[in-house]
Amino acid sequence: MVQEARRLILLVACAVLAACAADRAVPAAQRTVADNGGWSLRLVIRRPSTRQYELYEVDARGYAGYAGGLDAMNGEVKHRFPMTPEVAKQYREAMAQCPWTQGKPEDLGPGHDEPLTDVSLQAVGGVERRFTLRGPQPEADRFVAILKPVLAQRHDRVLDKAPRATDGPRPAAEQAKPRHRWAAARGRAGEADVAAGQSPDGPLSAATRLRSPP
Repeated sequence: MVQEARRLILLVACAVLAACAADRAVPAAQRTVADNGGWSLRLVIRRPSTRQYELYEVDARGYAGYAGGLDAMNGEVKHRFPMTPEVAKQYREAMAQCPWTQGKPEDLGPGHDEPLTDVSLQAVGGVERRFTLRGPQPEADRFVAILKPVLAQRHDRVLDKAPRATDGPRPAAEQAKPRHRWAAARGRAGEADVAAGQSPDGPLSAATRLRSPP
């Protein structure tokens, strides 16, 4: 009985170690950070009349990204953030209720309604679906609203680096530091000229030399 219990404990310990080793073997860039149901999504929302472009992206690992302007036009997402468990849950629920997952909608023909929404949708191991929708899209608006709290992290980081009013003024010694090397060299040369009785504008007068600090 005791031997069987020890054997069971040993088997459990081996399984745990094997799972940990397998997790470490997966590169960090490929690890799943949030369970979003394995659905990847890309929304490119275009308003050509006002030259406004936005790109929202979610991959199957649970990362969300955003791009705007020229980056959105080029399909380049430079900032990605992990989805929180709550956001991943809302994303899964939205996908379960989204008609896009049931089939590919027909691409709309020419027209003047904006925005234009380019959709790319794919489940893990599934076929990618691509289509363009014209006019307001409630499904796209729902996904954007779900992702905004995650994507706001980018703006929070920028604001964290910005100076705050509560920080107060910089110390006088720090403000007086020259910004460039040539400025520092020029300052040292000027000090040497003053010590030698010279000025950048010409020789110093005797009165000026007397007023100069020792």
